[in-house]
Amino acid sequence: MQKIKLFSGILVTVLILMSLCACINSNYSSDDLDQRELVLNAFNSIITNSGGKILQINNSENVWSEINVTVSDGFIGSVALNTNWNTDCYGKCIVESIKNSGMIANNSVVTVNYYLNKNLVSVYSSETGPKVYYNFE
Repeated sequence: MQKIKLFSGILVTVLILMSLCACINSNYSSDDLDQRELVLNAFNSIITNSGGKILQINNSENVWSEINVTVSDGFIGSVALNTNWNTDCYGKCIVESIKNSGMIANNSVVTVNYYLNKNLVSVYSSETGPKVYYNFE
């Protein structure tokens, strides 16, 4: 009888821990309206404060780990250093906005792809940083 009580006690404890883990994990992979609104407000703020460098920010097919950004010529500037700085600066802001909303876990890798006229200009990765692909001639 004691073995049955011990076994059922362990089973209940394991079930409680599993449900707790499921709640924590679902919080980080959630896509509720409040979180979406927080991210979209942050994106609108970034666009507004970019001085016309960023025209649009979209998540790629409802995947928050890949973001597509449409940029203007002002984003490119005249030298690679300027584009690298913009890629890094805005990339960090976009990634932080997504992670702070709880849309994805803080340890998730987010990639931000920057496009000028449908051409890939640069990429920011929360794991590796900025990389410029634009060909300065």
